[in-house]
Amino acid sequence: MSDKVSSHRQYLTRKILGATAVFASVEVMTIVCSVIRTKLIALWIGTVGVGLFGLYNSAVDMLTTLAQMGVRSSGVKEVASSPAGMRDSVIYVVRRYGLYLAIVGLLLTIVLSPLLSVITFGDAGRSWTFVVLSVVVMCNVLTMRESVVLQGVNRLGTLARASVWATVVSLALSVPVIYVYRIDSVVPVIIIYAAVTAVFYLLMRYRPPHDVVKPSAAQMREVGSGMLRLGAYLTVSGVVTGIVSYLVMSYMNYAGGEELMGYYQSGFVLSVRYAGIVFTAMGMEYFPRIASVGNSGLRRMCVMVRHQCVVTLMLITSLAVIMAAAAPWIVRLLYSSEFDPVVPIVILAAPGLLFRGVSWCMGYVIVARGDGRLFLFTELSSGAICLLLNVVCFMAWGVPGIGISFTLWYFIYGIIVWRVVHSRYGLIFAGAPARIGVLCVSAVVCVCVLSFCVGPWTATAVAAVVSFLLSACRLIIWRELAPGLYFLELCLRYAEASRV
Repeated sequence: MSDKVSSHRQYLTRKILGATAVFASVEVMTIVCSVIRTKLIALWIGTVGVGLFGLYNSAVDMLTTLAQMGVRSSGVKEVASSPAGMRDSVIYVVRRYGLYLAIVGLLLTIVLSPLLSVITFGDAGRSWTFVVLSVVVMCNVLTMRESVVLQGVNRLGTLARASVWATVVSLALSVPVIYVYRIDSVVPVIIIYAAVTAVFYLLMRYRPPHDVVKPSAAQMREVGSGMLRLGAYLTVSGVVTGIVSYLVMSYMNYAGGEELMGYYQSGFVLSVRYAGIVFTAMGMEYFPRIASVGNSGLRRMCVMVRHQCVVTLMLITSLAVIMAAAAPWIVRLLYSSEFDPVVPIVILAAPGLLFRGVSWCMGYVIVARGDGRLFLFTELSSGAICLLLNVVCFMAWGVPGIGISFTLWYFIYGIIVWRVVHSRYGLIFAGAPARIGVLCVSAVVCVCVLSFCVGPWTATAVAAVVSFLLSACRLIIWRELAPGLYFLELCLRYAEASRV
């Protein structure tokens, strides 16, 4: 029996970590290219260029989120959970709705361009900039459409290749533009990245093996209504997130000018986007898997989420201690000495990565169960907390307060999500996940204190020891989870056999 448990445990772990490794490699490539681009912007344009990139991208992300109508998540859920015989028809519906949404996003951005210019810069003089950026919104929605299909049908390799090629080619085209046009290159570079990405995703899109029988108008409404119903809630929550990010950036611009906005954007990129490599990589495999069993037994769901929390904590802790210990070197490597005020942000935000990881694992349960209203409540709470903490912590502690606000934000948000999934679905996270979580948070806090009080060399040595101990403890952790994983794997194989 123990051999069978070990075999099933290793199978599921290899499945999760294998997909994570593939997309972690993709994210590393994406980050390397982004680092090169950001480094060139910092050297050739300065903090003003970094700030403008962040400001325009915040506006574009907000509009893209609105135009996508939540199909980025609800579409994956529909494709992944659809029966094999209906999948191609569902894909057709997703693509058709994606095309409509891309056109709506283009027109919406053009209409709102004067308002965006006034909110961002205080006058309508840069309306033309947002009109041009409407093309970016359209390209982003088209990219999303094909990404949803590839992820839903588990073509993760194709999805990875499309992302890598798009990133590398975009960087190659952007470097000469940045060098020649300097501050005037901000908008063209954003357009280049969006257009090239859309082209590669369209070239590598999923093609059904057989001719697809086009669904009738009634069938399209039936499939699309469920997708858009959940998507509407996801859209509102996504727009709230985009608005909060936009308001925080605007507040930083108002409170300290474009230089402070550049510091905030740099700290945000390091603490959220770069550190989000693990979340993005794991989500590519985790979300379709959990969506396909979203309406099955809660015991199976609980085991799956507990396992994902432990795997996430193990990976994120190693990343967090390294970031906290080597923050001064990382900032100078990725930017320049001009960005040294960003170092405290990175160090103080490190513990928040763990809270973010756990809340991320639990939050997917709400989407997988199709609970749109509940997900909207959690995201509205998150947005309000984020905005309030950023303003209060910055007023209290200045630039370092941005890092404090990040950690407090995800700590409070994690408690909210835990309470919601526990009371709504009865999911329990006591035992191994709780004990491991306490140990991981303690280790990260210890490294943060050393980084501030002693210096990066000692903190880096302790971080290396922590990473080694995490690797050594993995066998013990897997043994604690073994009975649950054995049950989960039996359910997974039964579900796969039933589909066939």
